[in-house]
Amino acid sequence: DAAPVGTGCVAQVHSAVLKKDVTNGGRRGDRVAVKVVHPAARRRVASDLDFLRACARAGEALIPRAKWFNLAAAADEFAATLGAQMDMRAEADNLERLRENFRNQSSVSFPAPRRALVSEDVLVEDFVEGPSMREYLKRDVDDARRKALARVGVDAVCKMIFHDNLLHGDLHPGNILVTRDATRDPAVCFLDAGICVELGAKEHVHLVRVLSALMRHDGDAAGRLLCKGMDGARALNNGFGTDEAWQRAQDSFCECMRDITSRSVEEEFFNKYSEYASRIFAEAEKCRVALEGFFVSTAVAIRVMEGVANALDPDVPIGQLALKWIASSPYVAAGLTRS
Repeated sequence: DAAPVGTGCVAQVHSAVLKKDVTNGGRRGDRVAVKVVHPAARRRVASDLDFLRACARAGEALIPRAKWFNLAAAADEFAATLGAQMDMRAEADNLERLRENFRNQSSVSFPAPRRALVSEDVLVEDFVEGPSMREYLKRDVDDARRKALARVGVDAVCKMIFHDNLLHGDLHPGNILVTRDATRDPAVCFLDAGICVELGAKEHVHLVRVLSALMRHDGDAAGRLLCKGMDGARALNNGFGTDEAWQRAQDSFCECMRDITSRSVEEEFFNKYSEYASRIFAEAEKCRVALEGFFVSTAVAIRVMEGVANALDPDVPIGQLALKWIASSPYVAAGLTRS
């Protein structure tokens, strides 16, 4: 079809029907989705990223305190992530890995790429039908179905983060289709997997150590881990005049973490993750604690998930669902052993 069924800043999607059998591509008559990179997208994105990098480096040069935000490195990481999104072959790889991770989960699916028809500029995949989750946020849907869908979505994202270590990086409601909305057995399909977040083993272990400390309500341990960073020690004192001043800042940050965990004793940490994450970020800025990019990325992903889930069901048990996947994570033993 000439008219796109969806469009974004990088590519647009059309519906199509295969005119003939294609080995590893499908059968004649198959309805497929064709995602095509905009002709000028690479040039525009490259120009924008050059400007972003220049601004980040200028900010670090002109504002001394900006150095511990590591703006230049963050800009480079974002550029690499966006660059991967421009290659449709990378998205096909992501889809195949996500499909494999969820092969035993009947409630979650991802479109199958048609490999023979995939190139750098074009992705051909299954055409999936169904209303987007965005529509369910607007509709007058009965509570039972909304609660069931919220649980499926939260469970899927917790599995991606804590168990699989492969997180869909663009989790807005428009990228989630409801393929079956039965109260007892709902199902969703995640689209647009161009951006996926995957941590190295060392990063994932560190993340598990921090989250495990928070869930044990040990705010001081979590705070010390965040202050020291993944490698166990910060190379700089983040702009403080003396090491003693930096130590006082760390103590203040850990005091905030202790307060958060003491308040959450009566509930699971993840049940109010969004509220707690906001406090952690604010205190980190105040105390000049440079949080690792992967911690921030994970926090943002959970906050988006939490926002969608709470709009469907304010009582969705995020803590219970997160705990299940953390407990079964292949990284959790290493993380707890080193805690």
